[in-house]
Amino acid sequence: MSITNPESGNALGERVAAGVTVQQIADEMSVVGIYTPDNPNQAGLIRSVHATDLTEPSRYLLPNELVATNGLWLATTPAEDWVMRVSKAGASALAFGLSDDIQVVPVEIVKSCKKVGLPLLVIDSDTSFTKLADVITSLLANDAAHDLRQELNETRRLLQASVDDDAYNALARHVRAVTGYTAAVVSADGEVLAAAGKKPRARDVIEATLAVRSQRLPASIEPFSAFPVPSVTRRGSILLIGASLQDIQDAQRLAIEHTTAFAVVADQRRSERRTVSEILTRELLEMIEDGDIGERQLRSRLETLGLRHDRELLLLVGGDTQALRSALNIVDASVAVALRGGRLEALVQGDDASDLLASLVDLLQQSGPVSPLGHGLGIATSGGLRVLLAATEAAFASASLAGVSNRLVAAKSDSSHLLLAGVDPALRRAHAEALLGPVNDWDATHGGNLVPTLRMFLDSDGRWSEAASALGIHVNTLKHRLGRIAELSGKSVDRTADRVDLWIALAALGSDNDDLASGSDNQVDASS
Repeated sequence: MSITNPESGNALGERVAAGVTVQQIADEMSVVGIYTPDNPNQAGLIRSVHATDLTEPSRYLLPNELVATNGLWLATTPAEDWVMRVSKAGASALAFGLSDDIQVVPVEIVKSCKKVGLPLLVIDSDTSFTKLADVITSLLANDAAHDLRQELNETRRLLQASVDDDAYNALARHVRAVTGYTAAVVSADGEVLAAAGKKPRARDVIEATLAVRSQRLPASIEPFSAFPVPSVTRRGSILLIGASLQDIQDAQRLAIEHTTAFAVVADQRRSERRTVSEILTRELLEMIEDGDIGERQLRSRLETLGLRHDRELLLLVGGDTQALRSALNIVDASVAVALRGGRLEALVQGDDASDLLASLVDLLQQSGPVSPLGHGLGIATSGGLRVLLAATEAAFASASLAGVSNRLVAAKSDSSHLLLAGVDPALRRAHAEALLGPVNDWDATHGGNLVPTLRMFLDSDGRWSEAASALGIHVNTLKHRLGRIAELSGKSVDRTADRVDLWIALAALGSDNDDLASGSDNQVDASS
């Protein structure tokens, strides 16, 4: 059975794509005027509406749309050019909305529409384009191709949203609108990029980032479900939905997965912006390190990175770990980070430095054991930051050498940190091998415990009874072992200079001794 197209009278072997005409729209709502082409066959079918006042709208238009405009572009673009572009883009008709500024449709628009054969509706100022869209939607309600058209429109809206400056918020709002659930977008390293409804807690964000690292998404993270944003080269962001996985219906899940595809574009743009920020931060740290920056330039550079020159700065130096990046993103503070020499260095500024550091410790603990991390606090002057940077890097270096784990080591410019960190690594290793190489060999050959014994003795500040008790041996046994160490290394713990040599050698070997952190007065124990 054939179906007749009422607009053309053609008999078709299959159902044609449905749509409406300007006359049908005019019959359903009040219009000021309607202009139709001389040739009625030129009047195309309208299948959707698109409101725009862009001077160049054609790139955003789909075929068979009614283009609604208030003519704001008239001040810069000739009507004939604008209408021609709309027509070439495949528009089926034009709707011109009158306003207080334009109370009569311009003659040049009427002439231009007639020239290209584009139907024109003129709508009074009291009728919104939303009303126009509602009328067209109603007329298309029984259209078998309506669902597909809606999907295409949704795709276009998502594509436009993905390149918008507020892309993540737009995508989160879209997901909430189509699913009915709250939605949030979180980066793979823990930054809450957008939230439509309930904002995820810090522990929710940490769980989501851990799930990304273990590649187990989608996953339930009460009270959210986490969905991955696909990424070719690196972990993409995460979409958190305010419902459990089992409560999300197939249609909702399809809408969610559809949205994540467009979040890829937003991820790429964010990555590019972060790359610029990291470059600027690295340049600033290098200028501070070289002493090649004045106060005025320092102030300008800090402001560019979102930091204030009149407040203290917390400087952090640690390994480039996902946990540290996540903590820096989650903490309530202004942060500028850069990767330098394999270290992640961050300038952090918040309301209270002590509270800020405590929050970072808490966030790091939630992600697992805390890796060595140097920290320092100072004023934002070029000289002050230069000393602080050197001291903080040295604190991290010495903590790493000493195998300090689960501790945050504070920078002290008057400590041995700077001295030890400034020594060539090859020289440190040679020193350690010369002194402790024979001791290590003895332990390996005889199954001995000379190195752990030396470490405990130095940790006990040379107190014989305390060290022996900690080792579970008699004092005479301790003296015998240390005597053997003196024979093998040529260094006696009875001499202060020799103790210092042995202490440095232990540090260079990467022992568990944390005397290199310069004592408990400059450490924050992250395990307490």
